[in-house]
Amino acid sequence: MTNDYSYYVTDSVTFRKFIGQCDEKELYKCEVLGDTIKAVKYSRRIRYGKEIAIDSVYFSIKSLQNDGRFD
Repeated sequence: MTNDYSYYVTDSVTFRKFIGQCDEKELYKCEVLGDTIKAVKYSRRIRYGKEIAIDSVYFSIKSLQNDGRFD
């Protein structure tokens, strides 16, 4: 049996954006780069000393705040 986890980015006031789901073998790491949030999905397996990136998405913080959506 696997558990799926939902991941969101939020500023806790004006937006909450769903970025994806992971099971126990995956995880998301987020980084703020100026006005951009970079969310990268990784496999928890390590190959040659490095995590394996599966997917990535980018969001504009200003755009998220202007939309004001709570997914």
